[in-house]
Amino acid sequence: MSFADGTRMSGFSGDRNYDFFLSYSRDDAPLVLSVVKELSGSGIDIFIDEIEIGWGDSINEKIFSSLEKTRNIVVFLTDSAIQSKWVRKELSTALTNEISRGSVIILPVLLADQASFFEAFPFMRDKKYIKFEGPEHLAAEMKKLIRGQASTSFVFNHPRTYSGPVWIRLFATDKDNDHSHKVTITWGPWYRGTSVVLSASQPSFLLHSKGDDDESLPIRVYTDRPAYVAFGQGIPSDGRQIDLNPFWVDAKSRLKRLYASIFLWPSDRNR
Repeated sequence: MSFADGTRMSGFSGDRNYDFFLSYSRDDAPLVLSVVKELSGSGIDIFIDEIEIGWGDSINEKIFSSLEKTRNIVVFLTDSAIQSKWVRKELSTALTNEISRGSVIILPVLLADQASFFEAFPFMRDKKYIKFEGPEHLAAEMKKLIRGQASTSFVFNHPRTYSGPVWIRLFATDKDNDHSHKVTITWGPWYRGTSVVLSASQPSFLLHSKGDDDESLPIRVYTDRPAYVAFGQGIPSDGRQIDLNPFWVDAKSRLKRLYASIFLWPSDRNR
C-alpha cells in the first residue's frame, strides 16, 4: 500500500469494503459510469462490475462476496434493469442482507415508469426512491449520505469478529477547508493523537489495525474543528493515508501522552 506521495505503507493487508455497490443493467453502463466519474477522487469506495471484475475472476463469487461487504446498494431502475435477471439476483441478496443487518442498504434510483417498477419489484413498494436528475445530482446525494453530519465527537464499534486493517476517514467542512485539524482517538485503554490538514473535497484516512481479540470496544474520535468522519474495515482505495499503528500510549498516563504529543505524533506529518 502506498501513500499519495509514493511512500510505502507497510503492515496492512485485507479485502476492501465498499460504500456503494452499483446494481444496473448492462445496457445502462454509460449512464452508471457517468455517475462514477462524478465521484472520482471523492474517497468513496464503489463496487462496479465494469471496473472491479477482472479477467478470469468468478463473476458470481465477486458480485455476491462484494454485496456482503458493501454498506449501500444503489440500484438503477430503468426499463432494462427491470428485465435483468442479474439485477433481480442482486436485489434479492441485498434484501436478505438488509433484513439480517436491520438497517437500510437498498437505495433505489428510478428512471423507469413507477407502475412498472412496483409490478416488477413488489417488495420495494415501501422503499423511498429518488428520481434520476443527472449524474451530478446523484453523486451529490451519495456524498451527502456517506459523509453524514459534521461534528467534533464520533464513536464507532467495529464488528467483534473482525480482525485486520481498519480506517477513519475525514473530510473538512467547507468553512475549514485546508486547515489543520487536531485529532485525538481513544480505543479501550489506548490513546492516540495526530494533526491532519483536511480537505473538503479529498479524504484523509487514518489507518490502524484491529487484532483477533473477539472484542468490540468503542473507538472515540475527537476533532478540534467540526469535520465529517466515518469508519470502516479493509484498505481504502485512495486519498491521503497515515499509518496510526505506531505510538499508541496508555490513555491514563498524562506523562506518556505529553511525551508522545511532543516527540512522536508530529512525525505523522512526515510519513
